Amino acid sequence: MLKNIKNERFQEFTSNLSPTEASDYSLWKATKYLKRPQIYIPPILKNDGSWAKDCKDKAETFASYFEAVFKPHNLNSNIEHDIHEFNDSPNQLDMPIKPFTPSDINKVIKYDLNAKKAPGYDLITGTVLKELPRKGIVLLTIIFNAILRLEYFPTQWKVSQIVVIPKPGKPLYQVSSYRPISLLPVISKVFEKLFLQRLQILIDENLKMILYLTTNSVFDAGIQL
Repeated sequence: MLKNIKNERFQEFTSNLSPTEASDYSLWKATKYLKRPQIYIPPILKNDGSWAKDCKDKAETFASYFEAVFKPHNLNSNIEHDIHEFNDSPNQLDMPIKPFTPSDINKVIKYDLNAKKAPGYDLITGTVLKELPRKGIVLLTIIFNAILRLEYFPTQWKVSQIVVIPKPGKPLYQVSSYRPISLLPVISKVFEKLFLQRLQILIDENLKMILYLTTNSVFDAGIQL
């Protein structure tokens, strides 16, 4: 029964393939995938000389290696204290950031979001966000504006899924022969794009003010001379 189901699915898949633009050239993509050479991933050599063969052992081996290689920078304690003191000050110099609207979020999802990018651990892709109804966009608007109001970025959006890619020409049994890639949730990228637009407005306004003050200072100095 399983064999018959697989055959039926394969026949249905191949019958829908087409080399035209209407199907996004599905025939050529399927052919490219079948002709792609398959890379065999051997067991990973551990530090103690043993071999990590199953997925769990390999994940733990990579985790211990990346933990030792990638470490945070040693920041000066005084600088860190100054940053926290500035962030905790009750009276900020700038006005609150303008809240987002559903049209802003819909515009970013529709035009600035790449649907082909790999999702994070939540498996929410760009295609899923592009298919959201009006109620889904409104819910995202409420969440994003709550982040601005509370000045708190969700911790879950900082959790990334690590995928290792083999380096070309390196032995595949060594843990140092792989390059890690962090996959973050797509929703966090949408918020970062929107937040960057708001920051860009503030930066441009400050640059205009600095240019205005500098120009007037030079003009006044020329009059005095």
